[in-house]
Parts: sequence; structure tokens; C-alpha cells
Amino acid sequence: GRSLWLGMLVFDCLLFNHSLNMIRQSIAMSFVLCGVFEWIKEKRKNAIIIITTSCFFHLCGLIGFVFIGIYKFLDKEKNRSNEGTRKEREKSRFRMLVIVGLLLVVSAHLIAVILSKLGVSRFLMYIDGSISLMPRQILLRFLGLLLFLYNFNRIKSKIDTESYFLLLMILYEIFAAQFAGVNEYSVRIAQ
Repeated sequence: GRSLWLGMLVFDCLLFNHSLNMIRQSIAMSFVLCGVFEWIKEKRKNAIIIITTSCFFHLCGLIGFVFIGIYKFLDKEKNRSNEGTRKEREKSRFRMLVIVGLLLVVSAHLIAVILSKLGVSRFLMYIDGSISLMPRQILLRFLGLLLFLYNFNRIKSKIDTESYFLLLMILYEIFAAQFAGVNEYSVRIAQ
């Protein structure tokens, strides 16, 4: 028979660190998701505590603060009196954030150079490389995007500002998935 210890040794030597890191990253992002929803429900203190806690599992939890910043930027016009002007500004901010997301993906190599010069080389392996259009990554996410767009007006009538935020997060996931061509770990940015 095959020995259990040999199988465990092979797993521990080859796969354990990668799988443990992915588990830690998944836990952190679950906390981030909870934190962002707490922020949307206007429970700011809870959101900050939850997102800070996520960073103890994996440093990627810091992205929760970026999500909150994006939400606040889109939410700026929520309490304005003129409905028509508010909607136009909201759409304008949404378009601007879509363009910023695209520019960040397209200029990833430049960002990698800047991070390298600043001495922040920890994340270079995820973004430093050849980024090309990844049709498979788009197709994997296309049905979700299509369903969201199909129901967008219904979603917008129920959750006004959050609808643009959620659409932006779907688009950012598609943009980030284009890093899948850099190396096998880069697709984790989108995940």
C-alpha cells in the first residue's frame, strides 16, 4: 500500500503554502465584503473594525478601504435636492471610475516600475508582466454582467447609489481578471 505520510509530505512541500495563503486571502475578502456592507448600512464603526480585522488574515484586506473610498465618491450626490443633476453627476462619476479602472490595468507595467522604485516589491509578481486581453476571463464573468445589466433598472429602483457601485465592482473584476496572463497567481486579484 501507499503510505499516508509520503502523500502528506508531497502535499506539504508542494501545495500547502499556496493553498493556505488562498484560504487566508478568502477569509480576509469575506471580512471585507461584510465590512463594505456595514459601511453601506451606515454602520461606519463596525465597517472599520471588520475591515481592519481582515488585514490580520491577509494584507489584501486593505482593499476594503479602497472600496469604501469608491463608494463614498459615488455616494457624494445622494442627499442633493435636484434629482436630475444628481443622477447626471452620479453617472459622470461612474464613467470616470470606469476609465480610471481601465487606465490602471493598461498602465500596470508603469505602476510596477513605480512600486519597484519605492521599494514595494511584494506585489510586483501579480502585476509585472505582459497583460493582454483574456477572452476566457471575460466569458467566465459575462453572464453575471449580462444578468446585472438586464435587471439594472429594477436594481436601481431598489438600491439607488449602490447599483452603480455594484456594477463598477463587476467591471473592476473583469478588468482585474485580465492580469491572468501575467502568471498563475495574478488572477487572484480579481477573485
